[in-house]
Amino acid sequence: MYSHKDKVALVTGGGKGIGRAISVALAREGYDLALVARDREALNDTKLRIETETGRRVLVSQTDVTKPDEIKRLRRIVEKEFNRVDVLINNAAGWLSGTLVDANVDEIHGAIDTTVKGPIWMCREFWSHLKSAEPGIIVNITTLGARPGRSNATPVYVAAKFGLAGFTDAVRRLGIKDGILVTEILPGSVASDFDIDDPIDAVMQKYGQSKAHPRDVAEAVIFSLSRSKTSMVEEVGLPSVGDWFEDFSRY
Repeated sequence: MYSHKDKVALVTGGGKGIGRAISVALAREGYDLALVARDREALNDTKLRIETETGRRVLVSQTDVTKPDEIKRLRRIVEKEFNRVDVLINNAAGWLSGTLVDANVDEIHGAIDTTVKGPIWMCREFWSHLKSAEPGIIVNITTLGARPGRSNATPVYVAAKFGLAGFTDAVRRLGIKDGILVTEILPGSVASDFDIDDPIDAVMQKYGQSKAHPRDVAEAVIFSLSRSKTSMVEEVGLPSVGDWFEDFSRY
C-alpha cells in the first residue's frame, strides 16, 4: 500500500472549510503540509492546530492561485522548506453571491480563474516535483454539479467546475505517462461551516440530511491516496443523502 509517512502534501484553499478538514486528515496520516490560501489568519489557525495536535511540519503561504507569478514564488518557498511535493490537492474554488444575471462581473472572472485556471497553474508549476515522486498524486475537488443534470448551483459556478472536471480527465491521461496519478473527488452539498471533529449529529441538527460532513470529503481524499501500487482511484462521488433524494424525486 502507498505509504503516507513523511510525504509532503500541498493543499490549496487549505485554511478553512473542506480544505481545513483535508489538511487535518492528511497530517493525522503522517503528511507534512504546505497550505495555500488568501486568508492568512485562517492559514495560521490551521497551522497551529495541526502542529499542536500532530507535530507535523506545516508551511503556510498567502497565495492567490489565479496569479502565475505568485505560484512561481510559492514553488520557491516550498522547495526551500521541503524540496519535494508528493501530493497536490486542488481544493480552492471561486463562489458567486449572485445569479447569472445579477452576479458581479469580477466575481464571475474570479470563480473561473480560481476554479479552472488555478489548478492549471498549480499543476504546471509543480509537475516536475510530482513526476519525481513515487508516485505523484493530484486530487482535484470538483462537485457533483460537474455532472449533467446534477446541479442546482449557479450556471457560472457549474461551468467552472465542468472546466475543472474536463481538465482533470485530460491531465489524468497525460499524468499516467509521467507516473502521476490523478483523482477527482465530487462532493455534493457539504456543511463546510463545521469542523472535521464536530459530531455528525450537530450537522444533522442544523441541516438534516441535506449536507454531508466535511470529514466525509477528507476521508475520501485519504482513501484515494491509500490504494495499492497496482491501482488508482479515478473518481469518488459523495452526494449527501439529501442530494440523492433530490435526484431520485425527479423520476
